[in-house]
Amino acid sequence: MLCMVTVIPVFAQKVTWMVHGGPSINTHYSGFSNGSVRFGGRFGVGMEYQLSHVFSIQPSLMLSFKGNKSTSEIRVMKTTSESTVYKYTKRTWRYEQTYLEMPVNAQFRLHLRHGNAVTWAVGPYFAYGIGGNTKYSRIVAESTMHNTDGTTWTEGGDGTQLTETVSQGGTFSKNGADFCRFDMGINGAVHFELKKFMMGLYMEEGLMKLDKEHESNVIVNYLAHNKNFSFGLDLGYRF
Repeated sequence: MLCMVTVIPVFAQKVTWMVHGGPSINTHYSGFSNGSVRFGGRFGVGMEYQLSHVFSIQPSLMLSFKGNKSTSEIRVMKTTSESTVYKYTKRTWRYEQTYLEMPVNAQFRLHLRHGNAVTWAVGPYFAYGIGGNTKYSRIVAESTMHNTDGTTWTEGGDGTQLTETVSQGGTFSKNGADFCRFDMGINGAVHFELKKFMMGLYMEEGLMKLDKEHESNVIVNYLAHNKNFSFGLDLGYRF
């Protein structure tokens, strides 16, 4: 950010600053599955280096809150001549991820009347994880049914047994999810500018896998592991 502040203004026709941010919907995705969404948001400061009447470079430094909720359920029934055992297992992961993030966009502006405009922006983003917690819970319910006369099923004397396990740790620490701290991907945004105010939508799609485990097959390695995805509202004010 400091290098861009000192170098790009030499070539830019106009430099402006802005503050912007807003709520977001976040999830993890892979080539085989998608998780549930989790609400978050981002806010920070940005600079725009206007290189022409319609084209500019826009880097920003943001504090971004992402995450995901993932659930798996397994039902197993085991039958013998004397009894049938039903076992239900539900696992839930709740991820919280806080990043220091820097999107760098190429922006195109369509000027409207009275100083208003519509802008389209696209470019890479780079992020580093600085915090967040992960909570894991497992619920196991087991019930045994005994066959008394060959036709009638009655519940076992101990009935249904329910056990629950809960653990929590840092998302980027080894005692937690141990996610990779570095993330990068592509992002895009569209805004409507009302003089100095701006409002619009943005999207971020991560290209880096979050967990550190890997497969030997390169294609399976990329598809099987989760990556970040965010979609949100962006509101701002330009100085």
